[in-house]
Amino acid sequence: MKWKHLVLVMAIALVACMAWSGVARAETVSSNISYAKTVTNGGGFWYPTDGSWAVRAVNGIGKGSTNSKQVLYSYQANSGLKIDLGLTTTIDSVEIWPKGTLWADLETAWIEGYEDDGSGALDPTKKVGDVQIPTGMGAATSFQQSVAWNDVRHILFREYGDIGTLTLTEIEVWGQVEAYDDYITTVTATSPHSFAGTFDPNWVCKGVGMLDSDGLATDPNDYLGNPDALSKNTNPYQWHMAAGTDDGYITFDLGGSHSLENMLIWNHNQTTVNTRGFKEVTIAYSTDGTTFTPLDDMNNSDPDGTDGNYTIPLAPTADVGYQLDVDLDGLSATHVRITEHSHWGGDYPGLSEVRFFVPEPSTLVGLLAIGLLCLVRRGRR
Repeated sequence: MKWKHLVLVMAIALVACMAWSGVARAETVSSNISYAKTVTNGGGFWYPTDGSWAVRAVNGIGKGSTNSKQVLYSYQANSGLKIDLGLTTTIDSVEIWPKGTLWADLETAWIEGYEDDGSGALDPTKKVGDVQIPTGMGAATSFQQSVAWNDVRHILFREYGDIGTLTLTEIEVWGQVEAYDDYITTVTATSPHSFAGTFDPNWVCKGVGMLDSDGLATDPNDYLGNPDALSKNTNPYQWHMAAGTDDGYITFDLGGSHSLENMLIWNHNQTTVNTRGFKEVTIAYSTDGTTFTPLDDMNNSDPDGTDGNYTIPLAPTADVGYQLDVDLDGLSATHVRITEHSHWGGDYPGLSEVRFFVPEPSTLVGLLAIGLLCLVRRGRR
């Protein structure tokens, strides 16, 4: 009768795995959903007036900037700056970076969240919440406020009364989005070789400048981590290293130990400078973040290994999917490092996006189901 006990154990395990599997779960994570979204005049007048809103307020590089090209400021009373998030979701927090003194009058500037009324207008009756921003902030200081705003589609930055006092260099709105099954959402990146020290390596693993699989909306509107996402070629803020960097690297911290199925690499595909993309690289993994072991050599490298173990194909100057799918065959790792030995041209080697995936839980479900069926049949003999 022992087989009955085994059947019971297998059945419990099967149910548990099904509840945990990709079919039954939809992980929700907090993501910067304002990146590269549509930014428009929400009332009054703002400078600049050339329509370059999306690449100024929400581009990811204006934090603490003193460069006038990265600054938005109002020059008429009752000015408003509106971001269409492209989806209705729960807002976790908002964060802004000013230039110098943010504004003179503490009473005039607010951040407001609105529901979608179907027309794109900001109906006062649809306002979900607001928060007042303190005065006297310096250029290197950000203001971050946790909120709990549900069903928000639009964010408005409004100045009431004063003229020319509200200045912004960067805006981030963090909200809840669904993540693609089996995508590791906890990845962060570092590199000692980033251009000017300001190009954030995290752009490479946070969906910055990625489109959904239809090429219509930014990636978090689809599913964060979608392997079919496209790298936007007109995104002017793809990460790259300083000019003349030799054997530079970028290291990905997976946020814990993971059994890895594969990693996808989108090469640098920015318009006219796609040759910045990595070419011959060494991809290595680590279980402690210190000692790295190269993956198997797919380049048939010379004994000195100077051509690395992988070659990343050149990306076209178009909105495009990934260039390289690296099979990691279930190896366990806490960190992965990509070291660049050569690139396709130009002086600033870089990447667009790298994503990591774990094995599908459905694979385990299938194996347990087969084992359960075999035990049942054996018990009937």
